[in-house]
Amino acid sequence: MPEAEPPVTVGAFKACGLNYLINNIYLTGAAGGGFDKTGNPTIYLFREDQSVNNQTFTTGNFWGISAINNATSYNYFTNGGSTVTNIPVGNGYMVFFRGDRSATTVANETVSTYIPVAATLTAFGTLNAGQITVRDWYTTGSTNIGWTNTTGNGPVRGYNLIGNPYASSIDWEQYNTTTTTSGIYVSNVGTTIYELNPATSNYDAYQLGGAFTNHGSRTIVSGQSFFVIASAAPATLIFNESAKAATAYAQNTGLNLFMANKETVKSLNGAGDNQYLRLQLAKDTVAVDDTYIGFNSAAKSEYVYNEDAPYKTGSGQVSLSTVSSDGVPLAINKLPLPKQSETIHLTVGVSTSGAYQLKMLEIKSIPVLYDIWLVDAYKKDSLNMRHTSAYVFDVDKSDTNSYGANRFSLVIRQNPLVGLRLINFAATRATGGAQITWSTVNEQNYTNFTVERSIDNGKTFKVLTGFLSTSSGTYSYLDRDPKLGLDEYRLKVEDLNGVVTYSDIQSVSYSNSGNAAKNAISIYPNPTSGIVNVIINQNRDAVNSVSDLQIFDTPLSATQAATQQSYDINIFNINGLLVRSAKSSQPAWHDNLSGLQPGTYIVQVLNSNDKSLIGKTTFVKL
Repeated sequence: MPEAEPPVTVGAFKACGLNYLINNIYLTGAAGGGFDKTGNPTIYLFREDQSVNNQTFTTGNFWGISAINNATSYNYFTNGGSTVTNIPVGNGYMVFFRGDRSATTVANETVSTYIPVAATLTAFGTLNAGQITVRDWYTTGSTNIGWTNTTGNGPVRGYNLIGNPYASSIDWEQYNTTTTTSGIYVSNVGTTIYELNPATSNYDAYQLGGAFTNHGSRTIVSGQSFFVIASAAPATLIFNESAKAATAYAQNTGLNLFMANKETVKSLNGAGDNQYLRLQLAKDTVAVDDTYIGFNSAAKSEYVYNEDAPYKTGSGQVSLSTVSSDGVPLAINKLPLPKQSETIHLTVGVSTSGAYQLKMLEIKSIPVLYDIWLVDAYKKDSLNMRHTSAYVFDVDKSDTNSYGANRFSLVIRQNPLVGLRLINFAATRATGGAQITWSTVNEQNYTNFTVERSIDNGKTFKVLTGFLSTSSGTYSYLDRDPKLGLDEYRLKVEDLNGVVTYSDIQSVSYSNSGNAAKNAISIYPNPTSGIVNVIINQNRDAVNSVSDLQIFDTPLSATQAATQQSYDINIFNINGLLVRSAKSSQPAWHDNLSGLQPGTYIVQVLNSNDKSLIGKTTFVKL
């Protein structure tokens, strides 16, 4: 299991010793190296600059320590060599833990059937304090950590095994790229850490901001090591005293270390993303792995450094990752919610044939508009995980189609049956202005509403107001400043994925005030499906605003009516074609216009004697 070097200094440039291990656990290694028994190495250091090779215990990226009995206690040999190696503070190492050496003999503890007994490791020395700049054990002359372009190291390029240098928990949320003297300062180092989970043998990921897989935590306890990924050279990692965890994230003990329940881990990790889901692959209660999919409108479906987190393969019995649109295996996958549908491919790894389960552990704040389907291409089956959270399936290791990268995918798609629908939109004259009302069904609090108005027969619309929905289903808005003439209103509806729809146009008509002396007519009802009434107010005061229209509701007195002339009433369609004409000797005229086609019409009233314009206005025929 990965460990940090002890939080004490025993030599040059804060080098650390590992000899304390033999006081508490049995160690094996090369003959003559000072170990309890000759055999494969127990302690390993990680090298990023080596090609990936796991053919033996002393090839590839992990180099075994082959001598711990040099005259200077913090001088070590690796991989059977004789070159002195020192381990600077801030490095991590991997140790094969056999159990407490006081429990039984080395012979008993070095057989595969032995069940380890818990042990406490104790180191002595001067406690590390102050600022610590991490340098790799194999390049101690540099103050940087590794990033190389070595042939064959592509799968581990930039990976560095780091150890918490302090006798205190540190908080990965203290990560920063601006101040070398504050928190955990990095340059060319990613936002994700990887911690080997001893229960599952998989790597748990934690990403700055709160996204995590399995039990990955922002809290890195004393004695714990973890991987980071450098993105380029030179890469720098500096720990400062202010990196130490606050009281809320103090040292974890017992089950809180790696095997806590989900609620405990969430409290340690913080809020994370607002919208995400977590899917788990399980063989049993121990052999598990999960993957994290977060949704953000600014994210990309392809792999983006520090937006997503690549999947780091462990040695567990199961493994689960998603695949970005450009083919990168991911532990943490960020992408936008789809406008229609998105397919996310899953890679399922298993060590043996048998029964397995894919389970939805969490669905947080993903709108009910979206169905989440698990699609099984091998069995030609699918499951809506909104309704059934677990899917049981069998794997036959002799049939590569029953596992791997081609069997399962997660399809996230909009369900039109639960999509937002506008069921009513209306605009009417009211006290104080024009009252706009509308109602919806299947509404959630992610919809944007915008009320728009046109006063040029629909050629252009101006925004009157806009706001986010409240899930109430009914809304109203009072336009306190409608314009004289024809006011046409529409509602713009923008859904969470940016899709825009518009309501039908609703009209409210007020007298046209282009010429006060020739504007003294009103019409009602408006809109109308048949009967229309025209009121002529030639001798009334000039109409200058909508509030002046209240006088139209009062008929002329007998004296006023006797002095009026006769009137020519002409009705034109919007293209200027005369569709109806009439004469009236009264200041009030009505007719049934049900035979007209729906649309906007213009009413013109002339003085029959001198053909002067008395007034002109518009109405809408439904």
